[in-house]
Formats: sequence, C-alpha cells, structure tokens
Amino acid sequence: PKYNITREPIPEIPRTCIEKLLLAIDEDMDGRISREELKAFAAKSKLTFVGPEIVDKMFDEIAKRRTLVHNSQIENPITFPELSALFTGRYAWDIETKKWSIEFRPFYKEWTALLGIVNPKIYVAPPKLVLPKRIVAQYEMSNNFQPDSFTKSHGHSPTNLSPIPSPLFN
Repeated sequence: PKYNITREPIPEIPRTCIEKLLLAIDEDMDGRISREELKAFAAKSKLTFVGPEIVDKMFDEIAKRRTLVHNSQIENPITFPELSALFTGRYAWDIETKKWSIEFRPFYKEWTALLGIVNPKIYVAPPKLVLPKRIVAQYEMSNNFQPDSFTKSHGHSPTNLSPIPSPLFN
C-alpha cells in the first residue's frame, strides 16, 4: 500500500516458535492448552509476574474473543490459531500524537516471556524496511564511466529525442 513507508513494520514471531510454546505447555498432547496446563507451565517457569491470577486473566482474555454457541465453550482449551493471534500486532492511529503505533493484545508481554522460556535465543525485531533504489546499469558500474561521453559518442542527448508519433493521439 501507499502509506507503508510511513509506518514501522510489525515485529513478527516465527510460527515454529509459537508451535514450540504450544508443545511445551500442552501436557496431554491434544494440540490445545487448557487452563490447568497453562497454570502448571507458569508455575514451572518461575516467573514472578505471571502468577495464578494473571494466568486466569490471560486465559479469559483469549476466551472472551471466541464465538460461542453455548456458555460452556468458554472453558474450551486454547487452540493454535488463538495462540498465534496473540502475537500479531495491529496498526493504530494515535489522534493526539498524529502518528502510527503498533498495538498488541492484552498480556502480550506475559505471553512473550513464556515464549522466551521455550525459545531462549529468540529476538523479536521488526523486519527491515527495504526501499527501492535506482537500478544501475552495467556500463555505469565501470570506473571510467562519464555520462556526457556516452551521450555524445552515441548521438543521444535530451535535445534530439522526440516522442514517437502515435495514431491514437493525432
């Protein structure tokens, strides 16, 4: 899109790292994370800021975003798509500062801390923004290239170039 250069890129966490977190927390190997499994993993991790009450809030925050048919579904375990949605940020326009910012879901820092236990070498950095540069021709790469000598010796100059006649515009 047109305005991508005005915003910084969103940090991306690889899918394999999120899968490792899911496998580390999932004790019964059903591919989902229950509330009890999350509490047990948080207790094992020995992170002081992720206590049982925070774990309940983390689980409830995911559960409240689900589409429910029955109220009992709110206690269903966390699936991989729900877990990967936690780590994706979204752009938000700040009206006061008139700048773009990246907003993450609540408890992003706690989930990232748990992710850091499973993947200690992970470093979440935004991807580099690559801006296109002017294409350099092979003859321009040589050391003795002089633009004036090329145009004079080959008969090309901006003054003798004329547009190609077109029958559509006559």
